[in-house]
Amino acid sequence: MVEVSGPGKGADRGAWAAARDALGDPDLSSDRLLANLLELADGSKAARRGVATALVGHAVVDTLAELAGVDPSPGVKGVERLLRKAAGREGEARRRSNPIRRNEGFVCDHCGHDVRPAVGGGIRNHCPRCLRSKHVDGDVPGDREARCEGVMDPVSWSTAGGVSAVLQRCRRCGHERPNRLRFDGPDDPDRDDVLRALGGERALPR
Repeated sequence: MVEVSGPGKGADRGAWAAARDALGDPDLSSDRLLANLLELADGSKAARRGVATALVGHAVVDTLAELAGVDPSPGVKGVERLLRKAAGREGEARRRSNPIRRNEGFVCDHCGHDVRPAVGGGIRNHCPRCLRSKHVDGDVPGDREARCEGVMDPVSWSTAGGVSAVLQRCRRCGHERPNRLRFDGPDDPDRDDVLRALGGERALPR
């Protein structure tokens, strides 16, 4: 790390000192360190310059560049730009986008069937008898972030690449999502006759 005697002109000394303390704290995880630095830099332009001055020559600059999606920038002004960009993308970077695998039993709100967890390596997130589920997930499957909790009704289904899926729509809020069907599940498989009796691969009657 390049030693700097002070924060320099136009920089907040308090933010500079706090950033250097954070960099030297062995108990801070990398995520917590980054969050602390971005919070310090968010106070004002002078605070951002103070933090940038403390970061010049430190390996955390590479982490900031990765978060910002740009190449590392040398010098105080370059690190200031990285701090601005990284602050704008931090929330996006921390937002989970990959599905969370949940294979849990439940009682169907529509037909009352006692749905058991899937066996054989799959997951069970809808009723195999009526092909309905509950609106409990938000943007990411399995995140349990939705507060709606309406019944998700099947509205259509299709098969592509050998995989069948039913499109469900929430009765309460209209949210739609596809759900993969398990006709060949070794335990309580989905009833394909329910779909075929309702017209096959086209819109299902409501």
